Amino acid sequence: MKNKLKTLITIVLILSLAIPFSAVAAEEEEKVYTLEEVIERGLDRSLRIKSTEYDLDSVEIVRDKANINLTFIPTEQFFTTPGPMIAYRQKRALDRAYESTRDTLEMEIDSVRFDLIKKYQALLEAIQDVQQAEKERHIQDVLYNISTMRSRLGLISDIEATSSSQLFEMARSNLRAKQNELDKAYQNLNALIGFEPEERYQIEESTFADISQELTDSDLIRLKSLGREGLLIRILDRGLEQTEFEYNFYVFNDPSSKPLEAIEKDIKSEEANIESTKRSLEEATRNLFFNAQQIQKNYNDLQMKHSTDQLLHRIKQIQLDLGMITKTELMQSEKTLLENEANFVSLRNAFNEIMFMLHYPHVTSR
Repeated sequence: MKNKLKTLITIVLILSLAIPFSAVAAEEEEKVYTLEEVIERGLDRSLRIKSTEYDLDSVEIVRDKANINLTFIPTEQFFTTPGPMIAYRQKRALDRAYESTRDTLEMEIDSVRFDLIKKYQALLEAIQDVQQAEKERHIQDVLYNISTMRSRLGLISDIEATSSSQLFEMARSNLRAKQNELDKAYQNLNALIGFEPEERYQIEESTFADISQELTDSDLIRLKSLGREGLLIRILDRGLEQTEFEYNFYVFNDPSSKPLEAIEKDIKSEEANIESTKRSLEEATRNLFFNAQQIQKNYNDLQMKHSTDQLLHRIKQIQLDLGMITKTELMQSEKTLLENEANFVSLRNAFNEIMFMLHYPHVTSR
C-alpha cells in the first residue's frame, strides 16, 4: 500500500512539474515577432555593418592621432613648391576618408534594413500562400470524396472520376510546393536574424507606409527633393569638392598631380555626372511614385471587391442553412475571401517596398 502511495505521489509531482514547462513551451511557440524586432536583430547581427563600423573607427583613430599642426590655412593660389600644402592635403584627405566611410556605413544600414523588410514580407506572403493552398486542397479533398462515391454508384463517368482525382493530386502537390517555399522563406529570414534554419515562429504584418493615405503631387515634389539632396548626390558632391580642391590648390612642381587643364576637364565631367544622376533620380522617383499610386488604386478596387465578396458570402451562408447550395460552394466562397486577404498583403508589401526606395533611393544602387 505504501509503495502504491509513493508511486501516486511521484506521478502527481511529475505532472505538476510538467505543467509549467508545457506552458512555457506553448508560450515560446506562440512568440510573435514584429518587423521592428526583426530589423533590430538583423542590424545587430549584420557582419557587413560591423565591418564598416570597424572601418569607420579605424579611420577616426588615424584622423585623431595624426596630430596635424597647421601653421596656416593655405589660400587658393598657385604654389611652386609642395611644402606648404603637404599638411593641409593630409588633413583634408583624412577628413574626407572619414566622411566617405560614414556615408558607406549609412548605406550599409539602409541596405540591410531593406533586405530585412523584403525577407520579412516574403515570409508573410509565403504564409498566405500556404493558407490558400490548404484551403484548395481541402476543397478538392471534399470534391474527390464526393466523386468517389458517385463513381461507385455509377452516377459519373470514369473520365469525370479521373479528372477529380487529378485535381486532388494537383492540389496536394501545390500545397507541398507552397510549404517548401514557406520553409525557404523562414530560412532566408533566419539567416539574417541569427536563428537556426529550422526555427519557426509567427510574425505580424507591419507597415512602413500607410497605403490608405493618398499620394499627391506635393508628395512627388518632396520625394524628388529627397533624391536630389540625398546620399548619392552627397557622395558625388564630395568627389567634386576634392577635384576642385586639387584645382584651386594646384602645385606646379608636384609630380603626383595631373596637369591643370586635365583637372579642369575632370571638374566639368563630374559636374555633368552629378546633373545626370539628379535627372535619373528624378525619373526613377517619378516612375516609382506612379507605380505606388497604381498600387493604391488596385488596393481601393480590391477593397470594393472584397466588400461585395463578403456580402455574397453571407448570402451563401444563409443559402446553405436553407439547403439551397452545397457545402463546397460555401467553401469556394471562403477561398475567395482568403485570396482577397492574400492580395491585400501583397499590395501592402509592394507599396512598403516602393515607399522605402523613394525615401532611400541609394538602396537600389547597392
